[in-house]
Amino acid sequence: GMADGAIAGAVFAAPNPLSIQTTAEALGQAEGIVYIYGNYSGDVLNFDFAAEELENEGKNVVQIRVHDDIFSAPVDRIEARRGTAGDIFVFKCVSGAADRGLSLEEVLRVGEKVNARVRSIGVALGAASSIDTGEPMFDLPIGSIEIGMGLHGEIGVSRADFEPAETLVPKMIELLMQDYFATRTPLERM
Repeated sequence: GMADGAIAGAVFAAPNPLSIQTTAEALGQAEGIVYIYGNYSGDVLNFDFAAEELENEGKNVVQIRVHDDIFSAPVDRIEARRGTAGDIFVFKCVSGAADRGLSLEEVLRVGEKVNARVRSIGVALGAASSIDTGEPMFDLPIGSIEIGMGLHGEIGVSRADFEPAETLVPKMIELLMQDYFATRTPLERM
């Protein structure tokens, strides 16, 4: 029920193409390879390069770029969004479909369907610390929250005054639901 392989890059960096390719090759023969990763430019570049190399060797490679962060791009540019916490749902559903013996085409269809439906929103009370300096990556005044903060601790898209969870969480849920239903057809909303 989980991925057969994982490739880690350096902290806050995409894995290099050779590591991606080597990991895929180490998994042995299969109908194909499904790369699943967050939609960040370094990841896209490196996974694309590794996929191209494997395809040149005759391997079948498909990719799912997770794009769940509602604050990183508007609904009409959903595929430009970055991937954050939603990737775990895509990993689990794709892995479950593969474990059931579904075809690569069907595994990909399941993964794309989940990716199109998963949403996330990030809120933070403080900045992440830089691995180089140990200092916060941005200044956030006391009494403020950062909204739409990225997976790597990068600055969010807006700030607001601190609110307790009892009032903040319902607002977050409302934003997630509005975003989700803005992308559904009338039949899917039923």
